[in-house]
Amino acid sequence: MGNAQSTGSNALTWKLRRALPDDDVNGWYEKIGNDSDRAPFIHAIITVMTNNGQLDLQNYDFSLLYSRRDNDRVVARIVAEKEGVILAKIEPVADGKDQKEAFRALKRHVEMKLDRILQDVPSDGAAVASIAGPSRAPPAGARSVPVEAPPAYGSDIKTGSRKN
Repeated sequence: MGNAQSTGSNALTWKLRRALPDDDVNGWYEKIGNDSDRAPFIHAIITVMTNNGQLDLQNYDFSLLYSRRDNDRVVARIVAEKEGVILAKIEPVADGKDQKEAFRALKRHVEMKLDRILQDVPSDGAAVASIAGPSRAPPAGARSVPVEAPPAYGSDIKTGSRKN
């Protein structure tokens, strides 16, 4: 199963690499040391578009589309399409005066959505604990609360006598 996921992720990565501007386009990506942040951005798009792996977009093609708003500003969108029909998109509220600025607004939008997704992911071994099931030990500092016993049967049940 892990192999299928990584293969799928590689296919999505390849499709997004074709749709997005190259690394060598000056000023479109942030620089991290000698490398650009293009690869982490592609991974972020996959995480956001698939809702952290919950949507299967293997058979989709990706495109980066620019459109002009009424105020002559440009907005950049990443869309997933299948058979020429757009079925999913990432669209920022922010826009730009040109394509480069619109693309940077899209990047910020994806990074903020990724941050929201990552806030819901357990950290520091909590994921392992949740997979193993809840702990039977009470949380630290919790007081012991007695469990109420089930209601007692009436004397007629205990003795076997019936009232008609």
